[in-house]
Amino acid sequence: MKSLKEQIDSLISEGYSTDAARAKVVHDAVLWAMHKSGFKANSTIKGGVVMSSLTGDVRRATMDMDIDFIHYSLAEKSVERFVAKLAKAIPQLTLKMVGKPIELKHEDYRGKRIYLMVKDSSIMRAIRTKVDIGVHKREEIEQVEFAFDVSAENSPAELLANSPEQIFSEKLLSLLRHGALSNRPKDVFDMCYLVERLDRARLAGYIKALIYENKRCRVTNHETMMKMLQAIFSTRTFVGKLKNSRVNWLEISSDEVITAIVSFLETLN
Repeated sequence: MKSLKEQIDSLISEGYSTDAARAKVVHDAVLWAMHKSGFKANSTIKGGVVMSSLTGDVRRATMDMDIDFIHYSLAEKSVERFVAKLAKAIPQLTLKMVGKPIELKHEDYRGKRIYLMVKDSSIMRAIRTKVDIGVHKREEIEQVEFAFDVSAENSPAELLANSPEQIFSEKLLSLLRHGALSNRPKDVFDMCYLVERLDRARLAGYIKALIYENKRCRVTNHETMMKMLQAIFSTRTFVGKLKNSRVNWLEISSDEVITAIVSFLETLN
């Protein structure tokens, strides 16, 4: 197993910033520990870590980590046991939770936030990362087998992850809920990347389940969804957010991104 310093130096040579490289080695350590500890059946990986792995693009590096438990309690003691399992899985590393789990509640999400630190003898100071943990309750939303390349090992960490269709649907739901006030413009570039990588039938089913049948969402059909998206994408303030170079990891114009998403969704009707 490569030392943390070796991993960081290697990632920086590939184009990662120092902060992004440090974040990735912690995420990779957690992924590998989950793989080694046999926690695959009780978890699924979400968010930026999946997008970063799907794209293989250093521009889509992420600083935080999102996990959902499957048939595993989110109680504080259970979270502590989860971290203890991770720590035992990689004896070469010191892996600990900093402080206690923090309760998260917003919209229809309930979860825990923890801070993990990872260290070995090759670095002076431990590296920390934030991990948000929820619970995957909707068994009809199928999780997919995913092989995460980790910087410390030659073999991948084989775990469950959100499918591209679920990722796209959840980002679409967030955009429809928050409209032009959305503070996640990077999601739009993620959606543009995903449009050519989606199973249309599966996506249509997920949009129906997660958006049209969602009592917390005002959108109940395809026509209403398209009208709302057109309104959002016509708002000067929102388009201004898309032109911010820090969120445009695809490095293509916001007009191209919007056209690609709208054109694709129109074909789903």
